[in-house]
Parts: sequence; structure tokens; C-alpha cells
Amino acid sequence: MSTDMLYSLDKISSLPEEVMVDILHRLPIREAVKTSLLSSSWRYRWMSMPNLVFDARSLPAEAQKDSDQVKFVTNALLLHNGIISKFEVNNFLMHGCSDVDRWILVLSRENLNHLVLVFNQQNPYQFLKMETAPERLNFNFDHLTALELVVNFEDFKEIVAVLCLLRSSPFLKSLTVTYAVICGRQSLLLYNTQFWEALLCKQDVFHSLETVSIVGFTGGLHECGFTKFILLKSMVLKTFTIKWEKSGLLPEGKLLVVEKMMQFQRSSTKAKVIFSS
Repeated sequence: MSTDMLYSLDKISSLPEEVMVDILHRLPIREAVKTSLLSSSWRYRWMSMPNLVFDARSLPAEAQKDSDQVKFVTNALLLHNGIISKFEVNNFLMHGCSDVDRWILVLSRENLNHLVLVFNQQNPYQFLKMETAPERLNFNFDHLTALELVVNFEDFKEIVAVLCLLRSSPFLKSLTVTYAVICGRQSLLLYNTQFWEALLCKQDVFHSLETVSIVGFTGGLHECGFTKFILLKSMVLKTFTIKWEKSGLLPEGKLLVVEKMMQFQRSSTKAKVIFSS
């Protein structure tokens, strides 16, 4: 090894701690893993990265199959030996897999603050894969404060799974839901007009939820039902932002929906409902 190369490696190894952390923070995880080859002081440093983001940019080029992508995520989780503050799976899996539920179980043991689960909208993953999801998980995400999900409001199992996650996250402050209609993923919920009325009678209470956003809102029965449920059950809610689906209702149709929703009861006196295009 040349003298110049040794000098360069020595400089990299002697960087201040905060600089090393900042470098890793700016790298996609596939590049962060490669820093293990730089020197002994870098070898295990990526394993304590607090933010794990898995998307098309962060996966190895050779991981083309779903099985390879899942294996990469699973290995990163198993090798990680620090606190995971944020875990994001963003729109790279083409098909569902049971491993996602295992990831959720592993993450429940971490001090997770921010969870993002976004799957391919043409063939999304049905998380919490069971015939009937429980009202809550048998563990809590006690550190989770922000949750982002893609949800098909016409699919009964997805709505039940979302409610299960909410009940299992007692300190959740921020919720973002993107509505995605998936062909062939509708259920009898589509025709059940009493589903949300029954839920309103339950003792669900969200003591920490402050901000909620629904993206791609169309004014449908179950989107409105979900909104009514959250407004009634969130004691400290500050803002509920509704972003309309661009090709959805005409202005007069939107006005009727807004007039209806502004009559929904709110547990928080500070709660504001904001509509945006």
C-alpha cells in the first residue's frame, strides 16, 4: 500500500466523531455499509445508524429480486446494534412477504420514533397478515411518535390493521395516511354503513395524537368514517389536514363533503380541520 493511501486512510480514521456520524447520515444504507472497508474505526459504525431507510436508492444494485431485497433489510436489522429511531420501507417491494411482520416485531423492541411503511401500490403488502387483526398487538410501540402508511379504505383488513397499530402506539403524535385504491382489494366493508358507528361506541382514546393528514382524499364513506373516528377519539388533536385527490370530486361535491365533516364532534377544543388541494 502506498504512502499516500496510508495517509488518506489515517485522515479518514481520525475524523471527529460528529463528522463520521454526519457522513453516515447522508449516505444511503448500501453505501454506509461499504464504509466498513475503510478502516477498523469505521468497521462497525454503520451498525449504530439511528435512521434505517430502505428504498430504491438505498438497496444494492444486485438486489433485483424481492427475496434479495427482503434479505438485505432483514440482515441490516439483525446486525444493527444501536438504537433505531426511524425505520422506513418505501415503495420498493413488488410483492408482499411475511418478513414485514417480523420486522415490526423486532422494531417493537427498539426506541422507534418514526415508522414509514409504503409498499408498491399495484400489489401492496397486507401488513399484520391474519384473518382478523386483534384490537391491539401483544406489545406496544412506546417510543413511536410518527407513523406513515398507505391504506386502501375499501379493504376491511387494512383498516382493522391500521386501527390495531394506532391502539398499540400510545404516544403517537403524528399520523399520515395516503389513500390508495387497489383494484381487486375491496371487501364487504364497502357496503357496511354501520362499521364506523360501532367503533364510535368503543372506549378508544388517543391521548397523544396531535396531527393527522390524509393524502388522496376522495370523500368516500370510509374516509369520512375514519375522520369522524379520529376527531372524536383524539383528546389533544391540533390539526387534521385533508388533501383532496386531484381527479376526485367536483367543487360542488367537495362542498357537500366539507359541510358534512365540519359537523363531526371533536374531543379536542383546539382541533382544526384543514382542506387543501
